[in-house]
Amino acid sequence: MGMLELHVLRSGDKGSCAAVRLAGAEEFACVDCGITGTTFADACAQTGLIPFKVQAFLITHCHSNQVKGLKSTLTWLQKRGVAPQVYVEPGVLAASPVLQELQGIADVCEFHTKQPFWVGDVCVRPFRTFHNNEDKGSCYNFRFETRASGDEQTDSLVLLSDVGVLSREAQSELPHARLLAIEANYDSGLLDEAAKVNPQVRFAVDVRGNFSNAQAASTVEAYAWPGLEDVVALYLSRQYNAPTRATAAIETALEQAGCEARVAYASPDETLSVLPEDLRAGSAAEEAVDLGAPVAEGVAAKKAAVEFVAEEAADFGAPVAETPAAEMSVPEVPAPETLVPEQTGLETSAPEAPASEPFAAADASSVLAGTSESVARVPYSAPEDILLPEQAQEMGYVDLQGLLDLWRQQGCLAESPAISAEDLLRALTAADMLDPRDMTPTEKGIELGVWAAFETEGLAPIFAACMAGGLWEHVQTFL
Repeated sequence: MGMLELHVLRSGDKGSCAAVRLAGAEEFACVDCGITGTTFADACAQTGLIPFKVQAFLITHCHSNQVKGLKSTLTWLQKRGVAPQVYVEPGVLAASPVLQELQGIADVCEFHTKQPFWVGDVCVRPFRTFHNNEDKGSCYNFRFETRASGDEQTDSLVLLSDVGVLSREAQSELPHARLLAIEANYDSGLLDEAAKVNPQVRFAVDVRGNFSNAQAASTVEAYAWPGLEDVVALYLSRQYNAPTRATAAIETALEQAGCEARVAYASPDETLSVLPEDLRAGSAAEEAVDLGAPVAEGVAAKKAAVEFVAEEAADFGAPVAETPAAEMSVPEVPAPETLVPEQTGLETSAPEAPASEPFAAADASSVLAGTSESVARVPYSAPEDILLPEQAQEMGYVDLQGLLDLWRQQGCLAESPAISAEDLLRALTAADMLDPRDMTPTEKGIELGVWAAFETEGLAPIFAACMAGGLWEHVQTFL
């Protein structure tokens, strides 16, 4: 059926929008629309897309940089007789007044995680990720696939952005993608340096809800395979990242995995087009993709789009071409030598994390008794990243069985109760500590010391031993 193209119209805190198109077709689908109608049309012109050929907008979540431009863009398109569908997960829709307003002016369609649907000839496979926004309906990303036809193989493209936890759903959709566009929001080294001067900068970066360069590199290394052709770094922070750091981290991970995929990055203020190998127009086009520059796919189509934008831009009261923002004011420091574990956190790929024995339960004498007063005295803050098993042990976390053993030592449970780890898992879910869909910690769970660690089969819940008493108070009624 053909190959897929990726066109990143914008990617950053000022607004994100990416287009996926079947090579040779005019129609395309967009993921999010945090940009104005003018910017949308202008970015389409730069990438060779025709704005009024958009078929659908797929919404990842309801933060403003994903949806703030959607209504104006839809209104602009509808004036030209174009009515693309808007796909959104029910929980995200319920949490967003902005999206609810669209129900009267657009065809709003619901999708559900792990339930594929079709936009034209492209299959869309939504999956849930953890973006630290459970109060706003969570976050969803997408795998795009083509139909298999004759001797042709199915092509696949994965968009993974605004993700702090690599959920089991995400892990199941990442293998064997030809193109992987992945968030690399911040560099831990730059963030640490900035925090030495002003500790408040840590509040400017949601380290629980966004991937660092190290996490992006770790994920790329884990899911690299011979068929991976392109990796694109998305959503780079202007203040706490640099393109050279993000791409170098990913390139190092690919080298370690023995994969020769190309690496590019999406700028917050420019477009980026990545085409399949057999559609790259010679070495000049290939060099443009490698450098993150736009690739003009069809001169005639681009000319028509530019003329269309120039004629209609007045509807928005803004110029056709917006002035690019200043370059990122961060130091361009070579990354491979500086991306050390002390600075970046996780460096080991998730599925390849070494197996280990169950986390040892902390000694009862070192753990507080199960009272609210004692728990309140414990200074606790959740880690910045998902932990490896050995890291969890060093930081005083226990697994499900370890938590049960800890409660027995504290006298909360009898020595031989008929309570298993599976029983505890169900109780934690019922107590709203774990999300039943992928067993990642909820906001409530995080506050009470629930976190996650990599295991050979995916993520597993872990528990801060120093918070065991408070956790018992919230879970005991469900056991």
